[in-house]
Amino acid sequence: MSSAVALIVGAVIVWFVLGQMKAGEFVKQLQAAVAQHQARAAEQLIDRLHTSEKKLLSVGSVNAALANAESFVTEQHALLANFETSFAKLPTKLSGEPNGTAAFGSVGLGSVYTSGSSYGGSLLDVLDAIKDSREGSPIFRAQLFCSLVEIMEFQPDAWGLSFCPAARADSKTIQSIAGGTISSGDWLVPAKVAAWAAKLNQFFTSEKSVSYAKQATANLTLAQAAAKDGLHYIGFVGLDGKPILTGDAPAEMWGYDPASKQPVRYVSSAMPLSPLFALPVSTADYLTNAGVSSDAPSFANALPPLFRATKKP
Repeated sequence: MSSAVALIVGAVIVWFVLGQMKAGEFVKQLQAAVAQHQARAAEQLIDRLHTSEKKLLSVGSVNAALANAESFVTEQHALLANFETSFAKLPTKLSGEPNGTAAFGSVGLGSVYTSGSSYGGSLLDVLDAIKDSREGSPIFRAQLFCSLVEIMEFQPDAWGLSFCPAARADSKTIQSIAGGTISSGDWLVPAKVAAWAAKLNQFFTSEKSVSYAKQATANLTLAQAAAKDGLHYIGFVGLDGKPILTGDAPAEMWGYDPASKQPVRYVSSAMPLSPLFALPVSTADYLTNAGVSSDAPSFANALPPLFRATKKP
């Protein structure tokens, strides 16, 4: 009798432990889907919890992860709706043709937004094409450029805008030239054409050597590589502003600036008692591995802060 009870108790314990393990794994999957902005994967996991995996809802951590995932999916649907609404409002003529499809094709916009929620290209490539194009009115191209950047702000990470500071900066420069937002049809107003067209053409020409797509790709590669390797604690700054290290001095290290209180590359002094960190290899090696030359037009003043050159005092 006691053996049978022990077996039953053991079976219950095993069942409970396995259930907890399964719940823990499900929580990890939900959290990963949200962290990686995978809305479709999150939707599939949510659907499983409401159908074949209902028993897992008895676990508190699963319910918490489910609520977070459902909020994420709702937010993503709202972003998608806003994106599609904004995309539908874009002008459809790059020059004077009555056929808007040809105009879209000339900058590759048609390959990005094909139909419904289907996207087949990069908006950064489209921004490059608009910048480099000389078709039609420069005011039209400027308006289209700024409209696309505004749309990309709905999901800046997904569209690469977070890794392309030049695109945001150029959108602001365009608005500065025009004295504000360019409205649809402004390219048909003679006074605005006279005031803006030549300046916008000159601006686009000056930026032709910059590639938004290359800038974003390189910055993302650098960020991922640095995040994977991580900054390692190597010591701290003494009260005299000099480093006290746990080992040999690396080629580069980062601490907190005494004036700005922000992390900066250590040159000759830093905030007293600031911790010091270093990467496992030099930033020059990261740049080389990513195929980046800091002097190239696409990367000048556009690299992540960790990879920017520090001017010695």
